[in-house]
Amino acid sequence: WRQVIDHIVNINLTLAMSNLAFRGHRGIIGEGNIGNFLSIVELLAKYDPLLEELIRKPKGLTMYLSPKIQNKIIQLLSDQVTESIVNDIKNTPFYSVILDTTQDLSKVNQLSQVFQYVTIEKDEKGNPAKININESLLGFHEVSGQSGTNLEGDIKCIKDKGLELSKLRGQGYDGAANMSRMYSGVQVRIAEKELNTRYVHCAAHNLNLVLNDSVRTVTELQNFYGLVETLFGHSINQWALLSSFVSKFGLTLKRLCPKCWSSHYDSLVALRYRYRDILKALSQIILKTNKPEDSSLHKHLESFNVILMIVFQTKVLETINVVSKMLQSETQELGKAAEMLENAYNLMKDLRNSFSNIRQLAVKVA
Repeated sequence: WRQVIDHIVNINLTLAMSNLAFRGHRGIIGEGNIGNFLSIVELLAKYDPLLEELIRKPKGLTMYLSPKIQNKIIQLLSDQVTESIVNDIKNTPFYSVILDTTQDLSKVNQLSQVFQYVTIEKDEKGNPAKININESLLGFHEVSGQSGTNLEGDIKCIKDKGLELSKLRGQGYDGAANMSRMYSGVQVRIAEKELNTRYVHCAAHNLNLVLNDSVRTVTELQNFYGLVETLFGHSINQWALLSSFVSKFGLTLKRLCPKCWSSHYDSLVALRYRYRDILKALSQIILKTNKPEDSSLHKHLESFNVILMIVFQTKVLETINVVSKMLQSETQELGKAAEMLENAYNLMKDLRNSFSNIRQLAVKVA
């Protein structure tokens, strides 16, 4: 039985590491659509006498193949991995935590817990040989609310894992008010208990907030992105037609997302370099729908001011998009990030003196 259980545990581990579903519509081998777990057991049984003997056992006998046993094995594997990570964190002098909340499909708030820490590999003589920077997700924790008070109460998940709050040196959130505001945010409540803990605002999220605020203060930009949103807000069939015109040239259209400015850049690139094709697609939509709003949209897109804004905003977001992507890199260093932001700032200032060049590009597009 030990060998059988060893086989089953390894199958569970393989599926879990590959992020594959376990179960299918049937739970009995030989009935069809039995899912990945039982399919692998059935396959290996062709080459493994132990598993072959197992699946030939009469119904009702212990086989360790039920969904209940699978869940227990998954939980045991999860506990073992968590224990290993927690032990690594305990053995480090300092660690940082990154927390964020999101709603699952059942509308329950889930708090994600990511820990950053350093491990030191030693050589045969016991001397430090290599330093590894680790970032580990230790699961999700259900929270009752999103106020700073509720979330701070749930930070006990750190202590529940046996981790010392005195070793906490960094905390990072996305900048939402309940997580970062000065008086009732989590970061202040944690800092009250551990003075050496420093708060770091998510750099990519911070950049996104700057962009949102910039757009809100310029009426022309609000109107322009409202126009682009209208263009990309067509029905599924019309969206498919627009996308088909653009995809022929290796570009893709992405619907605008207020929390993700990379979607704005991708859409503007397609609009900038396939401008004529998008107008043709829009003309076809007008012929099919004969809607006044589509004709008005087509007319606005043909105006030189909109074309000029397309070229200008593509230039602006091109500079910002590079920085935004790099800020999210796992290997990004603080000094390099500061240098990139400085370069982006200087490039943006240079654009103020490049109006004539941008206008010439807009004329070519028109």
